[in-house]
Amino acid sequence: MNWSRVRSSPLRSPFQWDPVYEIEELRRALERMGERTAGPESAPAAGSDFVPQVGLYDAGAAFVVRVDLPGVQAGDVDITVQGSALTICGQRDAGCPCDTSCLSSEQSAGRFARTIELSEGVDVDHIKATLERGVLEIVLPKNKANGVKKVAVTVCKGE
Repeated sequence: MNWSRVRSSPLRSPFQWDPVYEIEELRRALERMGERTAGPESAPAAGSDFVPQVGLYDAGAAFVVRVDLPGVQAGDVDITVQGSALTICGQRDAGCPCDTSCLSSEQSAGRFARTIELSEGVDVDHIKATLERGVLEIVLPKNKANGVKKVAVTVCKGE
């Protein structure tokens, strides 16, 4: 019995069932789901409605974190650093125009929280965060002394 046959058409006959094809479809769906999830260094918090994309970079003397937050205002973002853990929390509104009913939307909205474990401590007194064109950039200078600090977000003139 040949279990490795190739289907020539995505349309299946309602009278034939191919369990191998179904398992392969399930495997591909699970792989696609795994591609969308973050690794352990940047895990979303439980209960998050919206999971922004995060990039973490090592610039030698500092870590640089870039977070895609289109439609989010600086006042809607809270950044906290404790030891080597950076936490970014906030909320993005749906942005639905007034006096309308939404028929379809692919835009994620709601509360979000991301915690990123850095490989070493940072200088909490010299952290800078800017929000420009929907991208939050946080520069965290490296330091051995750890502390706790809440970081203010500034808006660039382009917003």
